[in-house]
Amino acid sequence: MTGVATLLRGHLRRDRWMILWWCLGGTLLYWSQGASLAGLYATQDELDRAAASMGANAAFVAMLGPTRALDTVGGQVFWQVSAFGAVVAGLMSMFLVGRHTRAEEESGRDELVRSTAIGRHAPLTAALLVSLLANLLLGLLTALSLLTLRQESPLAGMPLPVADSLATGLGLTACGWAFSGTALVAAQLTQSTRAMYGIAGAVLGVAYGLRAVGDVGNGVLSWLSPIGWYQAMQAYSGLRWWPLLLLLAATVAAAAAAYLLFGRRDVGSGVLAARPGPATAGRDLRSGLGLAWRLQRGSVAGWTLGLLVLGLGYGSIGDSVEDVLGDGGLARDVMAGGGTGGLVDGFYATALVMLALISAGFAVSSALRPRAEEEAGHAEVLLATALPRTAWLAGHVVVTVLGTVVVLAGAGLGLGAGYALVTGDGGAVVRLGLPALAYVVPVLVLSAAARLLHGLLPRLLLLAWLPLVLAVVVLVFGGGAAAAGVAARPVAVRVDAVGAGRGRRPGARGDGRRGRRRPLRGGPNGVPPARHRLVSLTMWQPEPGWVALPGGTGTSTVGVWRTALGGRPVVVKRLAAPEPGDPAALSDPEHVGYWRREADVVSTGLVDATPGLRGARASVEEDPHGITIVRDWVEDAAASGLFLAVSLGRFAGADLPRPRFLARHLLRDRLQRVADRGGWPTLARTSVADVADHLWRHRGTMLDLLDGLPQVPQHGDPTATNIPGREGDEAVAIDWGTLGTGPVGGDLGYLSLSAREEFEPLLDAFLLGLPDDAAGRDEVVLGARVVAVYTALSRAEWALARAAAGEGALAAKYRHPSVAPHLRALQRQFPHIEALLEL
Repeated sequence: MTGVATLLRGHLRRDRWMILWWCLGGTLLYWSQGASLAGLYATQDELDRAAASMGANAAFVAMLGPTRALDTVGGQVFWQVSAFGAVVAGLMSMFLVGRHTRAEEESGRDELVRSTAIGRHAPLTAALLVSLLANLLLGLLTALSLLTLRQESPLAGMPLPVADSLATGLGLTACGWAFSGTALVAAQLTQSTRAMYGIAGAVLGVAYGLRAVGDVGNGVLSWLSPIGWYQAMQAYSGLRWWPLLLLLAATVAAAAAAYLLFGRRDVGSGVLAARPGPATAGRDLRSGLGLAWRLQRGSVAGWTLGLLVLGLGYGSIGDSVEDVLGDGGLARDVMAGGGTGGLVDGFYATALVMLALISAGFAVSSALRPRAEEEAGHAEVLLATALPRTAWLAGHVVVTVLGTVVVLAGAGLGLGAGYALVTGDGGAVVRLGLPALAYVVPVLVLSAAARLLHGLLPRLLLLAWLPLVLAVVVLVFGGGAAAAGVAARPVAVRVDAVGAGRGRRPGARGDGRRGRRRPLRGGPNGVPPARHRLVSLTMWQPEPGWVALPGGTGTSTVGVWRTALGGRPVVVKRLAAPEPGDPAALSDPEHVGYWRREADVVSTGLVDATPGLRGARASVEEDPHGITIVRDWVEDAAASGLFLAVSLGRFAGADLPRPRFLARHLLRDRLQRVADRGGWPTLARTSVADVADHLWRHRGTMLDLLDGLPQVPQHGDPTATNIPGREGDEAVAIDWGTLGTGPVGGDLGYLSLSAREEFEPLLDAFLLGLPDDAAGRDEVVLGARVVAVYTALSRAEWALARAAAGEGALAAKYRHPSVAPHLRALQRQFPHIEALLEL
């Protein structure tokens, strides 16, 4: 072992920055997850709801591992990061070992080193020690970073236990050591560095795959994977130290095998004999493009498959994003740009940005491939033939461009397919997948920067990764307007893909023809969502600088955008006018689906100064093809459900004029849409079948009871999302498209479905705001009870009907992420259901 210390010092000096960045990146992976949980989930109840949704998602289990103690911060951190942390440690080990073993032999430097007075096994030992020390540093930094998470938090499991944090770091170290051993074995098998990386990477991929299949199944296969052993330590969920022994034993066994194989081969060769190529090149290798494709096809296939799987993971969250992410300030700021829209579109917008940034890794590495060929001496040999320099480089450029398109298409396909598999919405494959291609040009810009640096300053080619790093930093740490802008761009692309298209600015007039629309289909409230409508392909479009906001699911809503006018932040909403062949309800001023109700509310100033609930300052511009509403941006005041209930009570007592455009029978109209779709047939297959059948058959009687109650002003869709602001004692509401009159307590019933508070406190708060002479307590309870029960049943039917189309028993889908929230809301209505059955 003579010379090991000298070689080790040289390797550490040579790799000091490489090791530092790998370790900091892996540490940040763990620490950022723990630090973000307090902002992501404001209360333990939010974390509990997220844990229930995550634990029921098989795709999450396959991607991340077995679900343990997800209702604690530590359990969430270890579950969400441990598998990826093990992959990071495995990749770092693979590259370090390969760099100091097979790459040294392939370049000839190892032969020069061995000509000095060193032991035969010294280079092998030094390479292994470098990897072991790097993984030890990674594990210690990870453990220390977790121990710094000592801030006060209402979430369970804080501060993180010391023993579990140390186990997390040491387990990561041991997992990296195990993959160091397998990489050392791979270095003995092959003659080229690239083949060595292929074998070591395949071992890492198989380990991840075995763990994924085992965790989804009976768990047996997970015990064949070092990643599975690491997760079997169960940090923060009943810590076990003995799986650490399996990792250490695997490290020793792999290292011993590597030394044994090294003794059976010649230096510079591998145990596996290199396969000679054909005597003559095929037709595909007779051009610069063919050669570039042969060199990079494996990379294209690997990146595409990886992004496809990652996209499936994101898409498998389905439409229960709010349950998974929580509805705290951080989730809304990052995923919805701080806006008032829902989190679903914002999440998938951000997911597309993340997939695009990962795809940029392929584009940049592909652009750097010609430099690698030059450094290896291959380019010099090629260019000594009849192959022109331009043709050689152009081949690599074409592969980069086409490969980027393929990789992004795979990412988009995975995202859309994952969503479709979970929700049954087949149109999502195109609706979510197609916008991924909008990132082809931005990603190619990053690759172009790398190629330019290759031509100007090839010695500083490592800086080619800097623009991508900056983009990641802006997305992850930018916050505020920057992060909101990044997250919102793909939403604008999605709107364009399904509706907004090319057209004129707000207020513009024109004569262009409009595209045909698809048939309308109802959402959970019986209102057809805007994403199923194709609107003007030649007329109105948003300004380029506007930031699209998630949401905008009104019947005739084209889209919603955030911008600034004269330095004043505003929101622009576009409504499309009905066309021949559209449902007559869109033109019925009294129907819940009336297309221009919100514009009429704004233009008449009907709710500018109403008590309890009032609208934001806004203006209306109309053209032959639709209406553009511009309103002030309303900051989210994070009001409690009790404050909203008081505000709704005060609003119900308002002396509101009764223009013709107010909705008159909100619940009756919504149930009629449900009846048009066949009622509640899916609920007939559940344990509430008898109850649902009884209430459906007696819906007319219940609606008549509502008609007999005092008819008061009501917002029609009073959720925290639609009532984000506060001015003194008044709540500021948006989305007045369902404003009308209805039974007293109706708004309270809708609010109770989404509020965290129980019904009784909400009822007391509503009565506190309601004038004494407006209605009695029993009348309010009846109105809220009927509205809440029938709305909850309709939403449960809607969710179950979408999930029922897939394979498997219906009962197995009750915990489906797109179904469980609606079933939980229905369960909360059981006392009300029992009361209605007694009427």
